[in-house]
Amino acid sequence: MPTKTDYNEALYGMYRLQTTYRLDPVEICKKLNALDCLMIGSIHYLDENFQGAERWFQLALKKYYTDSNSKQFDIFGYSKDFILKLLMKAAKSSGRYKTALEYAEKGLHLAPIKSEELNLDPPINMYHNLIHDEEIEMLKTLSNPHLKRSQFYTSSDEVIEDFSNLRTCKTVRLKDDVHYGLLKNLNQRVTDATGLSVKESEDLQISNYGIGGHLYEHEDSSQSTEADFWTSGNRIITALYYLSEVEQGGETVFPFLDLRVRTQKGSLLVWYNLLSNGTSDWRVTHVSCPIIKGDKWIATKWLRGNPQMFIRPCPVKMKLQPEYCDKTYMRKFFKETEEHYQ
Repeated sequence: MPTKTDYNEALYGMYRLQTTYRLDPVEICKKLNALDCLMIGSIHYLDENFQGAERWFQLALKKYYTDSNSKQFDIFGYSKDFILKLLMKAAKSSGRYKTALEYAEKGLHLAPIKSEELNLDPPINMYHNLIHDEEIEMLKTLSNPHLKRSQFYTSSDEVIEDFSNLRTCKTVRLKDDVHYGLLKNLNQRVTDATGLSVKESEDLQISNYGIGGHLYEHEDSSQSTEADFWTSGNRIITALYYLSEVEQGGETVFPFLDLRVRTQKGSLLVWYNLLSNGTSDWRVTHVSCPIIKGDKWIATKWLRGNPQMFIRPCPVKMKLQPEYCDKTYMRKFFKETEEHYQ
């Protein structure tokens, strides 16, 4: 495989050929892909040939729209928005401020997130089409060899690793620094959807539920006594990517809110686990219903509270939290679920 030196040498070699013989970038890029054009443009930019860089970035953007492999370009950690930002910088650096502003405006209006408000208080939202099929398949490929029966923590922080009737699925964590390009994009979309920081967040957890697989009623905010858990604060946000459709069963249900969310492949479900003063919100207790037919794949990102200190500060005054409900709602939920599938 080529080394980093080989790669840089090739890029500068192409730059040298073009500038020496005044070759037309359009002709050169016919056999190149969007990423190649982006890299060559970057060499122009580093050499302060800003107009040349802008031309190559334009070709990269055009290739992005026309190449069949444009989604793979996203997976490597780049995007249309990223190309537009480079175009803006190149135009600004060459003194073409009006053009730079046009690029900036295109970037700001690019690919608005399709959101659906499922519950107002507490806020629960679904963001549609936030993960591509290619990215989903890559997550599954990375996860499959390492999936293990999910661990279950008891109230005394004891870990049960073998079969538990409370949580029947297999999981694995993917580290950001190992799978940087792919997870960087997924993290950025969580930030775009929530407005919160993914700094110090937990590693992405991939979960697979088979027939009968389910997760008992629980809150994602923790009551753990382990000191290490609290380094970055409690779990303020749960951001859950749906990686598959489920033919029957598998809904995410919030019994206290009378809210039932069916799996929607490619969508991101987001809810707050904490009130604005940092205390747990019991109303978002939720259940993953048993799988009747098919299987369920999800990817869960938990954001921690401390990095949000200045993004979502504790208010001076806040509305009182409703009193905790008894198990009547739980019994009502399970009765309705049984009737739903009869």
